[in-house]
Amino acid sequence: MVEVLNAYRKFAEHDYRIDGRVTSEYGAIKASLKLVRKRYGRTIANEFGPLALKAILLHMIEKGWSLSTINQSIGRIRRCFK
Repeated sequence: MVEVLNAYRKFAEHDYRIDGRVTSEYGAIKASLKLVRKRYGRTIANEFGPLALKAILLHMIEKGWSLSTINQSIGRIRRCFK
């Protein structure tokens, strides 16, 4: 799982740039992937599925995140696996 997350982070670092500087979206992607890495870093990527994503979503709700922030973060995580 760590390999997939790191590969996507490197892609995002390269792709989310304006005038040579990383954008705020890159920072948001890093924060979203950090949640996944903390909970599922040692998991095999093929085993990360809808239930794992739902567990992360519930964790965000417990932390008091707003619905729009949760939706954006879940979207970033899903893009990592496309």
